[in-house]
Amino acid sequence: RAQDAGERAAQAERRAETLAGVLAAPDAESRTARLADGASGTLVVSERQDRAVFLASGLAEPPRGKVYQLW
Repeated sequence: RAQDAGERAAQAERRAETLAGVLAAPDAESRTARLADGASGTLVVSERQDRAVFLASGLAEPPRGKVYQLW
C-alpha cells in the first residue's frame, strides 16, 4: 500500500508539472466560457508543446454514479 501511495504521489506530481508547463508556456493561449449558472471553463493550449489543459470551476456536483466527461 505504501508503494501504491508513492506511485499515486509521483503520478500527481507529473500531472502538476505538465499542467504548470502548459500554463507557463510562452505560446500559451486561453479561452474562457462562462455559463448562466456561474460555472466556467477555461481551455489553455500550447501548440509548441502539443498539449492542452481544461480547467473548470463552479460546476454542480454530478448525480450519484455520474461523472463529468470532456471530449
